[in-house]
Amino acid sequence: MSYIGKLLSALDSEPIIVEVGTGDDSKIYNVPKEILCSSKWFSRALQTGTFVEGAERKLKLPEDSPGAFEIYLGRAYTGGYDFEHLDSDREADSHRSDELALCVQAWIFGHKYDISGMLNAVMLRACDILMVSNLHLSPELIMKCYDESPCGSPLRNLAVDSAEHQDREDIRSIGDYVQFSAHDEFMEDVSGAHIDAAMAPEDFPRYLKPRKFSERFEVKDDGRNEARGILKVTTQPYNEHWDQLPRLLCEDCVVCFADVVCSDCEPDEPEYETEAPVWPCKHSVGNRKCTACAKSIAEGME
Repeated sequence: MSYIGKLLSALDSEPIIVEVGTGDDSKIYNVPKEILCSSKWFSRALQTGTFVEGAERKLKLPEDSPGAFEIYLGRAYTGGYDFEHLDSDREADSHRSDELALCVQAWIFGHKYDISGMLNAVMLRACDILMVSNLHLSPELIMKCYDESPCGSPLRNLAVDSAEHQDREDIRSIGDYVQFSAHDEFMEDVSGAHIDAAMAPEDFPRYLKPRKFSERFEVKDDGRNEARGILKVTTQPYNEHWDQLPRLLCEDCVVCFADVVCSDCEPDEPEYETEAPVWPCKHSVGNRKCTACAKSIAEGME
């Protein structure tokens, strides 16, 4: 059956009522069962005769974020994670701050329901936002990362690097975080990050180079905990599997496009004309390749 055929068949499956959140922030969704069950957690929860949710065809997720659930639904419908293009407009930081918080909520949602691909996609998006903006994780958001993710998780690694960076740049002191929650683990992790930063300051904050430090920010999984979406489409650069990223992306930071042409290919021929990158790669300029002829571009030949 074609992808469209599978999608149409899934859309025709019985509807499941899903209530997400509580109070004024809650939302109710009517989701076709086959779409919702692209995650095995939901598939198990809706098994008829096993759980009451399956019999009633109704699911309540009071502790979860509607925005995070919608990111999951996007993956369930299309097979990919798609986000708005980020540009260098600093005036957009207010919107980005909300999306950064949503990335944290979505990571927590993905971990809770064993959706490993979602974890990697939203982690890359969070790193992307931090790279192109003046934003940092707020103390409240950092404590949320520690309260709702396990020891050593990529989300905690993101949080501790943000705290260390802000402390080192005199943006906030470590004491600004401790007042929200008594976390011995947080203080130990920050101390470790201080030592790492002193030994390799050029690598900090490490979330600006998520591929180089993929052992800190990527979730390795064999896919057994997550079924695929109806349409098996991936969205770059927010791919679930970081070793499948395009060759023209920076080896360190992943999200920096190497969309440049060498001096031999400039311009007059329209097919070689490309737009300048919105934000240039700061980490591996010498590794760029011309988008027209694939020739390596030496540092300074942009």
